[in-house]
Amino acid sequence: MAKTVTVGLAPSKAPTQPRADFDKDSFEALVWQKGYEVIHEKALQCPCKSRTNNQQANCKNCGGSGWAFINSNETRMILHSMNRSTKFKDWSEENIGTASVTCLDREELSYMDRVTVKKGNAVFNQVLHSLKSDSNKLFFFTSYQIKQILYIGLFIDVDTAYKKLEVGVDYTYSGNKIVLDDAYLGSDDEDLSITVRYKHPPTFYIIDMPRETMSSSIVIGGTEKDPVYLPVHAVGKRGQYIIDAENFTGTRIIDNSFDTECEVKDTLKNC
Repeated sequence: MAKTVTVGLAPSKAPTQPRADFDKDSFEALVWQKGYEVIHEKALQCPCKSRTNNQQANCKNCGGSGWAFINSNETRMILHSMNRSTKFKDWSEENIGTASVTCLDREELSYMDRVTVKKGNAVFNQVLHSLKSDSNKLFFFTSYQIKQILYIGLFIDVDTAYKKLEVGVDYTYSGNKIVLDDAYLGSDDEDLSITVRYKHPPTFYIIDMPRETMSSSIVIGGTEKDPVYLPVHAVGKRGQYIIDAENFTGTRIIDNSFDTECEVKDTLKNC
């Protein structure tokens, strides 16, 4: 009777299939060409809270918000809004202000990082209550950096129309701070409220990382090389839907940013 012999293929003789490798340069070029100019700030959880209590309201690192933002970096990212179809469904705020974010892997994007679109324009309105500075000035803080104020109405009482305030006459503004003229100082000056509508650069906080890392092995000359890391994907949420203004009371004065070049080169003594 004939003998049955099982013959195995040597690894070098094993059948192969055509493979397509990702081109990292092409991916990054797409992000750079189609992306928005943004400012990326890295988030740090503030350790001012104790084992039993939340963040301290008088902390000058986080301003009582629990988060500090350091090492702002200008880069490019692809952002577009994302929302579920609400046709024939109950409407909700679950996905309001949500954006899909794609960036280069070297940006080291992480949870609660802040991304601001430099040249973007968004309109927001909110009610603000007056605060008094040490120099006896009345001021308000907005949630976003102001590019242009479209309207400010001062609340008088429930039977009176708002008093429309004029820039340069009734107030001045810079960054996210609105300062009232001294004429508004009085016995009730710490209980003033305004409604304000203004333009600002869109700002998002990273709330999820669906694709935190993406890598692909490359074969060159039949040899598999170390993997290349491709752009990552995150989900961002507009600031007003996440936390209060990070420096709402104006008490945060400590900047914890550091020189990343010194850290890499290990030449701190020369920095």
